[in-house]
Amino acid sequence: MHKTIAAWLTLATIVLVVCGARADAQTKLVIGYTSLGDVGTNFVAKEEGFFANHKLDVELKALRGGSVIVPGLVVGEIQVGTLAPPVFLQAVDGGIDLTALTGLSVLTKGMKSAAVVARAGLDIKSPADLIGRRTGVSGIGSISEVLYREWLRQNGIDAKKMTFIEVPFPSMRDLLRSGRVDVIIIPDPLLSQIVSSGVGNVVAYFFGELPDGATQMINASTRSWAQNNPDVVANYRAAIDEASAFIANNGDRTKAIIAKYLNLPEAVVRDSELPRFVAAVDPAQMQWWIDVMSRQDMLRSKLDPVRLIAK
Repeated sequence: MHKTIAAWLTLATIVLVVCGARADAQTKLVIGYTSLGDVGTNFVAKEEGFFANHKLDVELKALRGGSVIVPGLVVGEIQVGTLAPPVFLQAVDGGIDLTALTGLSVLTKGMKSAAVVARAGLDIKSPADLIGRRTGVSGIGSISEVLYREWLRQNGIDAKKMTFIEVPFPSMRDLLRSGRVDVIIIPDPLLSQIVSSGVGNVVAYFFGELPDGATQMINASTRSWAQNNPDVVANYRAAIDEASAFIANNGDRTKAIIAKYLNLPEAVVRDSELPRFVAAVDPAQMQWWIDVMSRQDMLRSKLDPVRLIAK
């Protein structure tokens, strides 16, 4: 009898230990990201332990832009992906049911982290001088191309009078130097490298001339995953909130972390402008993007900005 009781007590202890371990267990989460400083909140949340503090075992996976991240979300290879609004909205417009979990970076008046850069020696000083020029962009439909077209529109210039050529960021300096393109749309830290090398000159820091607070990058998932994992979504948002607060008070440390995850020399990132990170997703800013993309004939359906954001 005593042996039976002892056995039951031992079993009960094992069950309690296992249950306790499960209660403290971390949820595995794979985040696919584009290699830009604008997604740095994820890097900080990983490096400073904010994900771990919220019971998330996060793997950060560098992927080549939204064209890879969106399919990765659909097939479940990744659970969260960093997306620019044009990619996110076109995916939803095309029938892929994605939802925005958090914001990442936003545009700021006067920001100098992205620019139109003309080849050295060309007399390009104003938006009108850009007419007819061969323009290198990272992708047709990319955030930089869409915002560039909007900036041209606001300056009374018809973007249809220009030739757009897709050029990977690492190749932009060489193609600009060779004359295969006349201007490029480039963000930091590559922007600073190209200008300091003398290959090109800044025509305009056009991101800084667009509406302040416009969403630049978001964290997104499929709607079904978000609905099936509300606790994970809540923990993820809490970690991103903490990372955003940390960044606001630790600029140098943030730049060092971004340099690590982008595999860049710290000196290069240290001299560049840190993005403005905002964790909330504003429906009004989503509507701004819908309006911009509708003017550019990029959307076929009427999208509800409120429904685009996870509850």
